[in-house]
Amino acid sequence: MKYLCFLLCAKIKSIIMKNTFFSIFVACEAFNKLKLVTYIFKILSIETMNYLLVILTSIISHLAFGQAEIPDFLQGTWKMENKEIYEHWDKLNDKTLKGFSYKLNNGQMKVSEYLEIKQHDNHIVYTASVINQNQGKSVDFKLIKTDSTFTFENPNHDFPKQIVYQKLSDTEIFVQVSDGNEKGFAYKMTKQNSKKGKEHLKPIYNKN
Repeated sequence: MKYLCFLLCAKIKSIIMKNTFFSIFVACEAFNKLKLVTYIFKILSIETMNYLLVILTSIISHLAFGQAEIPDFLQGTWKMENKEIYEHWDKLNDKTLKGFSYKLNNGQMKVSEYLEIKQHDNHIVYTASVINQNQGKSVDFKLIKTDSTFTFENPNHDFPKQIVYQKLSDTEIFVQVSDGNEKGFAYKMTKQNSKKGKEHLKPIYNKN
C-alpha cells in the first residue's frame, strides 16, 4: 500500500511540474479513498505544497477577475441630461472600448476628453486623457466592481478617485465622479438615436 502511494506521489509531483494541478484530483478520484488522499498530501514536500499554493492562488485570481468583461453597453452616443455634453464610445474589439467626451456649441463639436476601457490579463482599466490638463498625461482607473455597475478607482489620484458607470436601461446610464466619499457629482445620460443627423462624428482611433 505504501509503495503504491509512493509511486502515485512521484507521478503527482511530475504532473505538478507541468502546471496541471487539476490532474492531481483526477488521480485521487481514481482511488476514491479519503485516507489515501490524506496520506499522499502528508508525503508531499513543503516545497511542493508551496508550489500548489501558488497555483491555487493564480486560479482563484483568474476566476475572480478573468471573467470580468468590458461594459460594451456603452457603445454609441450618450447625452448628459439638460446639457449639451456628450460621450461617444466605439468597441474596437472584445477587449477595448475607445471613446471621447465633447460639447456641442452651435452645431460645432469640441472634444474635451479622450477615453479608453481596456481589458488586460486579469484586470480592466479605464483611461482618461483630459485636454489641456495633467500636462497631457492620461490617468488610469482600475475596475474594482462590476455587474450592472462598473466602478473604476485610482486612490492615488487627487480628483476624481472613483468613476462609476451604472446601466439603468438600454437607453439610460447613471455616471458618478467622486473622491470615493462625499465630494463629487453625478448625472444621467440618455442614448442618442444613431440615425440622428451627422453631429455625432467618430474620430479615427489607433487600433494598435
